[in-house]
Amino acid sequence: MKKFDILTALFLTTAVTSSAQIANWKVMPEYDSIRLRDNGLVEVSQNGKHGLLDSEGAQLLPVAYDSIGAFNSGQALLFNESKFVGFVNPEGKKVEVDPNYILVPDMEFFSEGFLTVKKGTHYYFLDADGNSVAGPFAGLRPYSGGYAAVVCYEDVEKKPEDTYNAYINRNQILVHIREYDKKDELKKDDLAFISSFRDGRAMYVYKRKAYILTDSLTSIPVASDSLASKKTIVQFEKNSTLDPVEGGYLLRSKTGYFYFNRQVQLDKIENAGVNLFVYNAPKVETVDKPNDLSAFGENGSVGVKYKGEVVLPQQFAEVIPLGGQFAAVKPQDKWGIIHLDTDNQIKLRLNNNEHIGFNHRYYTAKLAASMPSYIKCNNATIVSKSDDCEIQIESRHENDNIERNTLTYDCRLSIPPHLTDTLSTQEYTYALKYNGFTSIDYKVQIPQWYVKYYEVALSNNRFTLAPNDTISVEFDLVKTDVARNDETNYFKTVELITNEANAIPLNKITENHYGFRIGGIDREKLAFVVRITEVGCPSIEYPFEMLFEKPEPKSNKKSVDVTVSPVRQVPGVPAFILDGTPEYQPQALPADTTTTTATNPAQVPAGVSPVVTPAAQPASPAATPAKEATPVNS
Repeated sequence: MKKFDILTALFLTTAVTSSAQIANWKVMPEYDSIRLRDNGLVEVSQNGKHGLLDSEGAQLLPVAYDSIGAFNSGQALLFNESKFVGFVNPEGKKVEVDPNYILVPDMEFFSEGFLTVKKGTHYYFLDADGNSVAGPFAGLRPYSGGYAAVVCYEDVEKKPEDTYNAYINRNQILVHIREYDKKDELKKDDLAFISSFRDGRAMYVYKRKAYILTDSLTSIPVASDSLASKKTIVQFEKNSTLDPVEGGYLLRSKTGYFYFNRQVQLDKIENAGVNLFVYNAPKVETVDKPNDLSAFGENGSVGVKYKGEVVLPQQFAEVIPLGGQFAAVKPQDKWGIIHLDTDNQIKLRLNNNEHIGFNHRYYTAKLAASMPSYIKCNNATIVSKSDDCEIQIESRHENDNIERNTLTYDCRLSIPPHLTDTLSTQEYTYALKYNGFTSIDYKVQIPQWYVKYYEVALSNNRFTLAPNDTISVEFDLVKTDVARNDETNYFKTVELITNEANAIPLNKITENHYGFRIGGIDREKLAFVVRITEVGCPSIEYPFEMLFEKPEPKSNKKSVDVTVSPVRQVPGVPAFILDGTPEYQPQALPADTTTTTATNPAQVPAGVSPVVTPAAQPASPAATPAKEATPVNS
């Protein structure tokens, strides 16, 4: 191969390092369970205790509670040993409460910023700081629509048995309701029942008649006809009671039924078999938090994708996207949180990005992984997924520094079976195991070629062949410049390929000197190939042509002049003339082609079979564009 051609090919064909985005632990696997809440926070548990993290894994609430309630009005209740002990907001602000406060059944939640509690026989409202802002009351219901229905004491100290129904606003001030069609305020002694507000309306019973109260404190009678005359207003018996039923409460009128939910909010009015009112809950549109990460696979074998591209192949028992570039993963029996690092990459480099020229069956190349500083070399291992690349474990070298860490191995590459002396791209696949993860497959592409170790040099290329005589064609295997200082005798076979009907024996004279005899003056030409095959390597073939120059017809000369010449090669194209075709392909030899192999004193070791694969006589490596080396999704 000419020096100029080599330099030109190396300049035009370039190896590229392989890299991709990576994931790393934000929270190491340590939790028994993880649950994504509706507000985007993450509830975790460990040894029976619960805590809260934000969606990026930062701790908001220590893992110290038996249970954590749902978030309502920006607060979640906390429990230990089945007792209410406090509450927490989404920013992690925790408030502990007086242990004498207990929760009211069906009201164990904040509503519009206030929580209903009971202490002794009295009821109170707590604000988000844990302060009692209203009470004591004989009874109450949660705030709804800006108002709370309460049962007030006339005098809690002297006459706790004397109570009345009323509404208070968000400032904990009693509101005044005027009678229907009158300017007078309702008399509290005649206000027998009040419900909670929902969607701007509540229901009350005044002087045993039913009315709807709007959030502007306007009263509307509940009547059986559109005229709403006094005679058609729905009425109640004097002893009517609010009775619990499945899913809520029932208040019976003289002619129908009023249904309420557990918070005593009006669901339906049925009068004389006709539905006067039915509550229809408004449709709530949920807005999903965008997730850059997604899970794929099935439980027990789940991976992670980033915007549709695999960043971690299937290796987890479960995966829960948490929003953005975070996800909860369960490698085995514990949960952790990962973060996609879009600012750093793992980069793999083979043979320092330099082209590989194979001389023999194997080539030792350096394989290096450049990693972010948080991936320590002692927590990383490179795995080869290519049969023709064997990583030498004992060659492992670690180099940790402030900016990036580098892990290096020696790799024993096996020569590709069809490699020629023309540059071509070979692909190797690797994965990196680091910090408990297995990366995606990285496909590294690097240009390679087969460097000739021997040249075939004829001892003589001109002969005179007499009738009934033979000539001896001899040649030497001469080591090329690449092999000049290599004294190793590699196991090889040398073959002679011709299109003669009968094989021409090839004789081994010395280790690297061979010959064969040929006769017959009636020939015009004879093509032959010297094939050299090192064990485990592709073959190298050297084509020659023998021309037989006959004397003039009237000449007294009986002998024939024979000239042996190498066949000119077009770079990268085998051009042998064994069957009259100028572009003979050695993989498909003619039926009348014969091959003879010279006996090699250095026998091939037992169990090793020589690989005889044709390859072109080395020419200048043709420049072929390198494909960009990119990681491949699993």
